[in-house]
Amino acid sequence: MTIRTAAEYQQALARLDEWMKVVRTRSISDAESAEFDALVDALDAYNATRSGSGLEGSQP
Repeated sequence: MTIRTAAEYQQALARLDEWMKVVRTRSISDAESAEFDALVDALDAYNATRSGSGLEGSQP
């Protein structure tokens, strides 16, 4: 997944919020874990291009 625009970034953040609800309520499968990791990586990559750094140290 590649995030190219601010709108896509906002949509990805909304998906991350939904994922966090799932993660807090149940265990996730390996496939779901890979999808979650890909989303977080895409957000980190987009954030790095915008600010010169990744999500390290950001608050959840």
